[in-house]
Amino acid sequence: MTSTFFYWAPYWFQSCVPRTVLEDNLSKELNLSLDSVVDSEEEQSVYRAWCKDPDTFNPIASIFWQTEGGVIRDIMSESVMCSVTQMIVFCAVWYFFTIITYGTNVPSGLFLPGMIIGCALGEIYSHTCLNLGIFDQDHYTQYRVTYIILGMGSMLAGYTRMTYSLAVIVMETSQAINIFMPILITVGVANFVGSQFTRGLYDRAVRGKQMPILKKEVPHANSMYRAENIMAKNVIVLRSVETVKNILDALRSPHHGFPIVNING
Repeated sequence: MTSTFFYWAPYWFQSCVPRTVLEDNLSKELNLSLDSVVDSEEEQSVYRAWCKDPDTFNPIASIFWQTEGGVIRDIMSESVMCSVTQMIVFCAVWYFFTIITYGTNVPSGLFLPGMIIGCALGEIYSHTCLNLGIFDQDHYTQYRVTYIILGMGSMLAGYTRMTYSLAVIVMETSQAINIFMPILITVGVANFVGSQFTRGLYDRAVRGKQMPILKKEVPHANSMYRAENIMAKNVIVLRSVETVKNILDALRSPHHGFPIVNING
């Protein structure tokens, strides 16, 4: 189902962009000659898909059919030329199928999909602000990657609830040391807002698998409970040297744990 949707979504929301526009953007970004740009363009795996003109390519197909690492690299580069609508579709599809896949027993990661969704959200935000006139084209060109990095960090912090380690990972991944403080603020705000609604995704996954884990704080409904209110009065114990009969009697009781005491009790 995921593969089918990833294949046909670029057909439903396709657009054909001339390769000359891509080459011009890459030549400005990479400071390469035209011949070098053509070589780098082939390495980035742009796809014509359903575009009939051989001198055009389909931007949304080029990111849907990329590897996970390639998607992150391409969104941060000038080679992604998707419209806001196409990027919203891309983000929604990745978000939906990440949830569906993680809810099954199929082994799947969460970190890279979260980075991809966050990068898409950052691109949507910056492109929307540009269209609404909040900032101009020069600001968008200069700080577009910064918004993408902050979107990636906020998305990861929102569901993993990681703090300092996540900020360091985002900074090292993007090589953006100059925006370390904005990354810290973004991660902190996303972590705080997420904690107001629900637990982190990893905490919910542990609870869903019925793994015993202690919370950091006592639940409010149990804050006034004493141990004597929930413990049995007549405790079934086993001595360090015990008879088989007493062990069988203990195992047949409704209890599951038995304190071990010495001969003196």
